[in-house]
Amino acid sequence: VRGTVEFTSYSNAPSLRGRGGRYPPRASGSARNQNLEVLVHGNVVIPDELPHYYFEVTIVKIENGASIISIGICPEGQTAWGNGSYRFQANRFKTWYVNGSRRQEVYGAYYNRAKTVIGCGWDRESKVLFFTKDGENLGEAFTGFAPSGQRLVPCVGIGKGVTVKFNFGQEPFRYDVNEPEDVRRKKRQEATSAKTEGGEQNKPDDELMGMAQLIEGMGYTLPRALRALEQTGGNDVAAAVSWLCEHTEEEEDEKEKEKKEKEEQEKEKE
Repeated sequence: VRGTVEFTSYSNAPSLRGRGGRYPPRASGSARNQNLEVLVHGNVVIPDELPHYYFEVTIVKIENGASIISIGICPEGQTAWGNGSYRFQANRFKTWYVNGSRRQEVYGAYYNRAKTVIGCGWDRESKVLFFTKDGENLGEAFTGFAPSGQRLVPCVGIGKGVTVKFNFGQEPFRYDVNEPEDVRRKKRQEATSAKTEGGEQNKPDDELMGMAQLIEGMGYTLPRALRALEQTGGNDVAAAVSWLCEHTEEEEDEKEKEKKEKEEQEKEKE
């Protein structure tokens, strides 16, 4: 593979920009607003004979922290994430499908900033799909990954105003793919264990707290803002505020509960 390929999603239709790419990705669908996602996937199927497969995506430009980005693997010809697709989203969720039903779990780290490099790797021998961020292994995302009878391709989903660049090996990877497999496997397992045992998955990072504090400035409590972000994917302030507006009764219940707790604390002091 030679050259580089960039893809930018605009307001009404996707635009593909390739420079000398022998295997450029293909665009499907359209992006009419920030909440819609365009899928871009390689037009070369992942070879069955490869024991290891890896590619990286650099975020060249991003409109704002709430922009949609997803990176992973999907069946050839798929125009929307669905059965057979596995991805890592910028809002720190890994997503897959079971009989058409979407499943999600917290994984890895947020990556909604320009110049961030996200990698996707598939180790056929250990049946593991993993992701990297700026050269750091984020741990095992999907285990027992051994799809049969499917022609799979690398895939990226992006929303409005996002520009990404693909690297299939035409440039040096940020992640050390030449590291011995037993060492890579150990690091993946250690990363997975550390993030689970250390409680990192439940700890809000600076970007999430920044969005929560923005919502707090609108008159909501910080815990309420964090919950709204959690309920809406963790990367869209507008969606979180909409969720809060739709759950005002729950907010009143929480305020009443807080009021009672304060009254009880004051009685105890007396």
